[in-house]
Amino acid sequence: MVKAIDALSVGGAVLDGEIVALDGDGGPSFQALQHRRTSALAVVYAFDLLAVDDVSLLRAPVEERRRRLKALVRGSNVLLSDVLPGSPKQIESEIRKLRLEGVIAKRRDSVYMPGERSHAWVKVKFSPRQEFVIGGYKPNASNFDSILVGYFEKRSLKFAGRARAGFTPHLRAEVMRRIVDRPASRCPFADLPNSTSKGHWGRESPQRT
Repeated sequence: MVKAIDALSVGGAVLDGEIVALDGDGGPSFQALQHRRTSALAVVYAFDLLAVDDVSLLRAPVEERRRRLKALVRGSNVLLSDVLPGSPKQIESEIRKLRLEGVIAKRRDSVYMPGERSHAWVKVKFSPRQEFVIGGYKPNASNFDSILVGYFEKRSLKFAGRARAGFTPHLRAEVMRRIVDRPASRCPFADLPNSTSKGHWGRESPQRT
């Protein structure tokens, strides 16, 4: 990856991009990247060009930045995340077929705003979604380490997994406040896994939803 970037025919450049691990079918694999599997191919995708030879392009429209980026990476091993042609419906259909997470929709005249959210750039997710029910939690010293979620299959609540990430301190406290007020006399899950490991499943405290 370093060699691919060093091979670019420019004295210096600032790219907005991402390192991606590809699976056997050529699709992105977050698991392979996270676990650094040696069998997975790691590549660099370039999204945007922010500066060239100490000349800032932040205020240039995205169309100009991408035109210069395309010329910069041409013939190199740096991959280009290119513009998708077609109508929004056509793009969505193709992204879903490829089972990709989604796209970033950008206004053609938008400038680059580091560290800021803008209505000119919108992240559109197409990944599969599922509604889950909170059936319990794993406690820690202050509130909960993770929540246990499930889905209904006919009249049975089936265990789906644990959710831990994404909670701000305020949201974590609010969720805890709601679930502790609804204690259950028995485990609501029909198939909660058992474990003899202390603190893994043995300390779960089922709550009604």
